[in-house]
Amino acid sequence: MPHPKEIFNNPRVHALYKVGHPQGQLVKKLFEILLESVPEKTSEIELALSKNEWDILVRNPHSLKSSFGNLGIDSVMEKWLELERLAKHRDEEAYKKLYPKTKAESDIYLNEIRSAVKNFEEWIATFNFGNTLK
Repeated sequence: MPHPKEIFNNPRVHALYKVGHPQGQLVKKLFEILLESVPEKTSEIELALSKNEWDILVRNPHSLKSSFGNLGIDSVMEKWLELERLAKHRDEEAYKKLYPKTKAESDIYLNEIRSAVKNFEEWIATFNFGNTLK
């Protein structure tokens, strides 16, 4: 797994910063959406697992795959993609094995993102996006 702080120094986040300038508000908003949606979607997944609600077990990983992928967090995106595929094939055993690992890795990234949002102005200054994207 790449170091979680690497997500902040990838081409997708840089492009989002440039598009969403001033002061990286689009990046911040996407971070906030991710912080809000992941706990909600993972709670729904856990409930759906207990009820074999395969539509939710397909839909939520699909959504999370996109959210992490948009931010260039490819290692997590690939795991959510695999969970989506497993749900489409109704492979309950493999799903239940991969889901906890995927959630744990997602949580590691969320902790870094939470810290970045909390100290957003300082965080932006450390990456100096404005100068690197001119």
